[in-house]
Amino acid sequence: MSYIFWSDDYLVGEKELDDQHKSLFVLMNDLVKLFESEEAHKEFFNKLNQLVKYAEKHFVCEEKYMEKIQYPQKKAHQRKHELLVRRIFDLNNKNVKTNYETLDLIKFLRDWLCVHIKQEDMMYRDYNAMKTREMVK
Repeated sequence: MSYIFWSDDYLVGEKELDDQHKSLFVLMNDLVKLFESEEAHKEFFNKLNQLVKYAEKHFVCEEKYMEKIQYPQKKAHQRKHELLVRRIFDLNNKNVKTNYETLDLIKFLRDWLCVHIKQEDMMYRDYNAMKTREMVK
């Protein structure tokens, strides 16, 4: 299982949100490290819960920011956050027991995080940049 690495390609231009995204990368890599440690099953699920709680906190901040910049796609973006949290809870409630199921969960979270930031979050970044340029004119 590979780690994910932060790069400036993930910057959305809002320091608080960028710092939170970086923290999500750290938490995700902690999950990978725990998965690779055979004796860390309980710790893995504690870290997963920590990741979910942190993500929920981040989503609240991100949604407030979208409200502040009057992002027109806020509701759709918020819905994607809700679906992610629901999917994680569903997977967690299934009592993921095998390494294969755990690996699938990690891959899903890792891919979701990277793709969500690079696609969805960049849309509000670009919207805010466009709005800022129009105000300068």
